[in-house]
Amino acid sequence: MIVKNTIIKVVSILLVLLISGCSVKFQGKPASELTSYSGKICVIEHPKVRKEFLTSYKKLLEEKGFEVEVIPQGSSLNTCSLTSDYIGKWSWDFVPYMATANINLYQNGALIANASYSAPRGGWALTTEIYESTEVKIRGMLKIIFPNK
Repeated sequence: MIVKNTIIKVVSILLVLLISGCSVKFQGKPASELTSYSGKICVIEHPKVRKEFLTSYKKLLEEKGFEVEVIPQGSSLNTCSLTSDYIGKWSWDFVPYMATANINLYQNGALIANASYSAPRGGWALTTEIYESTEVKIRGMLKIIFPNK
């Protein structure tokens, strides 16, 4: 009886640990400090990140009403009054998927907002959300950065 109860407790703990790490996470800081701007945003290109990230990011910013100018890696954060940079990393679990990402928003060179995305690690995802498109994941990050736009 003691062995049976111990096994039940161990299995229960393992299930809780497994389930608690099975969802994607979005977090960050909204652009509440955003002062007046021209509606233009410069995005610093990161050539080592899959092209689909920049394509989706640019499209979604334009849907929010921004005029987007892509500028080369190494450009100053002061190139435009609003500038953004990003990073995205892919992993593989039957198919490639974006596993982590981060977007930073700067106004006049100062960081004013950011958002990050992360999928569960170690192939233990009990969710199909990890396979959603890059665009869906970037849209989730932009909801954090621009909650009212």
